[in-house]
Amino acid sequence: MRRKVEERKKVEKKLKETNVAGAHTDYGCVTLLFQKPGESGLQLYAPTLTPTPSSKSSTTSTTADSTTTTTDKPKSKWQDVPYIPASPTYAKQGMAPPLVVNIGDQLSYWTNGLLKSTLHRVRFPQELIASGKDRYSIVFFAHPDDDSVLEPVPCKLVDEYGKGDGNGRGAAFDLVKFGKSITAREHLDRRLAQTYGWKY
Repeated sequence: MRRKVEERKKVEKKLKETNVAGAHTDYGCVTLLFQKPGESGLQLYAPTLTPTPSSKSSTTSTTADSTTTTTDKPKSKWQDVPYIPASPTYAKQGMAPPLVVNIGDQLSYWTNGLLKSTLHRVRFPQELIASGKDRYSIVFFAHPDDDSVLEPVPCKLVDEYGKGDGNGRGAAFDLVKFGKSITAREHLDRRLAQTYGWKY
C-alpha cells in the first residue's frame, strides 16, 4: 500500500511539471476553446493584471522646472485562464458557458501587430491530478482559404500602428518591402518553416 502511495506521488509530481501542450502561439486567425468546469489548464503568458510591489515600481525625480515619475512595466508571467460559467439567465436556458478566444499569428500579421497573438500553454489542472480524472477540450481553429490575400486590414488604427509601433512587421511592412501581399498559405508555410525548419 505504501509503495502505491509513493508511486502515485511520483506520477502527480511529474504531471505537475508536464505540459499537455508547450508554450506556443497559434498560426491561424482565431482559436475558439470550449471548456468544462473543473477541466481548466490553459495558461497565458501575459503582463500581470494587478501589479504588485515586486512587479511594478515607480521612481520620482524633481528638477527646478518639473517633476517626472517613471513607472516600470508590469512583468509578464504564466497565468491561469479561469473557467467562467454561463450567466444565470443563459444557464437557465441550458446554454453553454462563454468561449475562450485566442488571437493567432495570422490575425496579428493582418493587423500589423496591433492585435497580439497569444502565447499560451496547457498544463494538467491540479484538481484533475488529485481526482485522477481525464481532461477533455474542444478546439476550433479558424483559418482563411489558402489563396486568401493578406492585405493590410483597412482600418485607421491598423494603418497608424503599421506606421508607428508596428513598423517592421505585419502585412503593411511586407507590402512596402516586397511590393505585394502574401497569401494565407504563404504565411502558414513561413510560420511552419520558422518553427520546424521545413523548406518549401
